[in-house]
Amino acid sequence: MSINQKNSDNNDTDAIKQSGFSLQPLLLTPMRGISVIATAALAVDFATGSILYEKNADVVLPLASLTKIISSLALFDTLSLDEIVTTSEQAIATEGASALMAGERYQVRDLLVMTMIESSNDAITALVEYAAHKEGIAPLYHEAWFIEQMQNKALALGASQKMVFYNPTGLDISDQLAGAYGSARDIIHIAQNSFSSPLWDLTRVGTIISQDGRVVTLRPTNSLQGSLVQLRGAKTGFTDIAGGNLLVLLEQPIGRPIGVVVLGSTHEGRFSDVAFLLGMLRQNTIR
Repeated sequence: MSINQKNSDNNDTDAIKQSGFSLQPLLLTPMRGISVIATAALAVDFATGSILYEKNADVVLPLASLTKIISSLALFDTLSLDEIVTTSEQAIATEGASALMAGERYQVRDLLVMTMIESSNDAITALVEYAAHKEGIAPLYHEAWFIEQMQNKALALGASQKMVFYNPTGLDISDQLAGAYGSARDIIHIAQNSFSSPLWDLTRVGTIISQDGRVVTLRPTNSLQGSLVQLRGAKTGFTDIAGGNLLVLLEQPIGRPIGVVVLGSTHEGRFSDVAFLLGMLRQNTIR
């Protein structure tokens, strides 16, 4: 079967470690007769395009902070990693906890690291402000301009027309409207087509340093940090509307990458869902 057929994140390393997941570079077979808590899920062998598991993969759901994957990838079209960004009062005022302070200077690289590892709303907002200003966009239209860049990037990376963004963070806009919507298949298409992007290299960093010398020790929101030697990257998401979301990318020694995403799980369930699927993938590897 072809593949074409309030904001917070949680740590829970035990479930991942207990899965004992270590795919051998051999044949992976589809998993049947199993289920996860998540409303939707999709696991794909990127090397063959084979779908290993799917549940409601085309149902459009709130993305929460998985939105920041698209935000970050869109920034690569405008910014270089070594450009210097000064954090504004407006960016720091964005909802959610952050180690950033107004007036600090960071490389784009460092703010992307904070966006992906800590799911910092302040960091992605500072980057969007900087990118829009660089392109000569009036402050009133910064977000609208960038949302258009996000939509274009998502389509270019294989997402469907049903994927839609209302802000760069994925934060809920109201009690009934999320910041972004898309399907598990949309996320997997984007992950597969961006697998070689340097963005994923930034998801395995422990500290960043401001241009003024302040060292910031990062607090990862994904519980796979350091738990899987094959980890290429991961992104968490959680809001009241979305529930728990998680994308995991694994890179095998001989170039056998896979992607697993769950949407609409619970705060803790997203981690146990992925751990369960990884464990089942291990059992379904033909030796």
